[in-house]
Amino acid sequence: MINKLGIIFLLLLLAAPFMVADYLWGSKFVGEFLRNQSLQIMGTILALNIATASFLVGHLLDIEMKAGKSIFDDTIRELKHNIYFMLALFILQMISLTLSDAATFVAYKYWIMGFSLMLFFAYLFCLYEITATIFSLRKFINKTN
Repeated sequence: MINKLGIIFLLLLLAAPFMVADYLWGSKFVGEFLRNQSLQIMGTILALNIATASFLVGHLLDIEMKAGKSIFDDTIRELKHNIYFMLALFILQMISLTLSDAATFVAYKYWIMGFSLMLFFAYLFCLYEITATIFSLRKFINKTN
């Protein structure tokens, strides 16, 4: 739990400079990017991660069948949780983008956009986690063969 809170805090710190710069220089880039591109990018990443996780789970189950025992239960559970987490982030992103358009007070709008940017960065972190899992499994499989 503390690890996840630390990651959320780091993601907020990562989003903050973008939001401050967008506000101070009146750029509007972050808001436009979030409104026009973030859901499409997140949807594509979600689809790729679901396909990758499905392919990976199929191969892991094949390896377990050959070995005759459960080896990758924790890995499969972690992949499943990662996909569920990404689905929740996608839904939260839709909600936060809707709220940012409805916000009338500028400070609220920037807080909501900052939260939305943090969700986008969390999505990229999920992509990193799945990629790291794949490469760590590759090392494990190469050692066992």
